[in-house]
Amino acid sequence: MRWKTVLTAIAGATLLATATPAGAATGPVASWHFDEGGGITAADSSGNGNSGTLQGGVSWVTGKRNWALLFDGSTGVVRVPTSASLEPQAMTVSAWVRRSGSPGQFRYILGKGSLACISASYGLYSGPGGGLAFYVADGPDFARSPEAGAAVWDGEWHHVAGTFDGAFIRLFVDGAEIAGATSWTTPVTYASQTEPDLSLGDYLGCADHGFDGALDEAKIWNRALSAAEIATDMHMSFTGFFAPVDNSPIINVAKAGSSVPVKFSLNGYQGMDILAAGSPGSQKIACDASATADTIEEAATAGNSGLGYDPVSDRYSYVWKTDKTWAGTCRQFVLRLSDGSVHTAGFRFSK
Repeated sequence: MRWKTVLTAIAGATLLATATPAGAATGPVASWHFDEGGGITAADSSGNGNSGTLQGGVSWVTGKRNWALLFDGSTGVVRVPTSASLEPQAMTVSAWVRRSGSPGQFRYILGKGSLACISASYGLYSGPGGGLAFYVADGPDFARSPEAGAAVWDGEWHHVAGTFDGAFIRLFVDGAEIAGATSWTTPVTYASQTEPDLSLGDYLGCADHGFDGALDEAKIWNRALSAAEIATDMHMSFTGFFAPVDNSPIINVAKAGSSVPVKFSLNGYQGMDILAAGSPGSQKIACDASATADTIEEAATAGNSGLGYDPVSDRYSYVWKTDKTWAGTCRQFVLRLSDGSVHTAGFRFSK
């Protein structure tokens, strides 16, 4: 019988200090978007050089954002060479995952190294109940977060994040914390590993722990993110509207019936399926005579509509066709993205 079904986590007695030094980087130490769409390399966009190599049964599929990886649960793995940046004492591991039905017990989404068939230093995997869990380990001893139930494997994309702050291990699903954080104060051990590399989609220590599902946007931080930061990580990186549209509180003045090019960036190409159903739209608002106003000086070609993307400027553009009947009124342009975030801009329409 494997250790994972019988070991009991034993809390240590040493309190681990996890304060982030002033001025330290707050971004992820590894970030795999899987947006290559082909080839055998999963590039790391964090700047730390933690790119991985696809091996075995791994294929490129449509992801939560652009492309993703689908693992076969047997030979498929992305192997990332070990580095100091992948060996933090406080951490957050997050990813978007999708599968129809539970993969069973102990199927790895991500694992840092392995101690034979015993444990990784930290791992995000399907727990004893076939749901989802996150753990950290001190050699053969480990502590696991509360487990999210197997209902999470409903064929839809879900954002999962495990955190360890030196005192508690937590699990979040779609931004909500699973109740009952696990107390654990023992430092994470890396030196005793028999396999040092990090793996995505499988466990490197022994067989039968591969994940047969889809994985997108995997990331690692060297600190425990707050609940608010995890919620932010779920959303696309919207950087505001670009000219000719001004951001709030400025009111844009446009001719009723004109076509307005609405431009924005999501910090990289996120595919073309980024808009929520029915988006974008608009709603009537009260006009504020005291608000600063700026006239829209760029109009799109009549009859040209829809969403486009320019890779040179890294900007999306949506041509918003306004209505002549809006003359003399004010409206709020509403851009709702597929991640649930909402972004708005105010308009006043002239004849």
